[in-house]
Amino acid sequence: MHLEKPSLAQPLNDPTLQRYSVLQKIFFGPSDTSQAAGKRFIERLSQRTEDRDQPSGYEVAANQLTAFRQWEQFTGERFADLRSIRQPDTALYSSITSHLCAR
Repeated sequence: MHLEKPSLAQPLNDPTLQRYSVLQKIFFGPSDTSQAAGKRFIERLSQRTEDRDQPSGYEVAANQLTAFRQWEQFTGERFADLRSIRQPDTALYSSITSHLCAR
């Protein structure tokens, strides 16, 4: 799979990272504190053994990537449609935004 963000491609292509360890590298920052929080998250995630969703697989991932590519295309003024949102909101920044933010 082609990824334009090397910071995202690196953990996905790292053969030493298996299963949930990839999520830890992608969704949690590089600091010791953040990685420790990621480890605890994965431990909690791994505890659930019953009533789990089936793995999504390639088709779902491909559809999500297609939807993301459509979303990142824009015409006119960038983010102009955000002005139409009238409900209160909260904007957060995390390490994932640096991986996924549109150009």
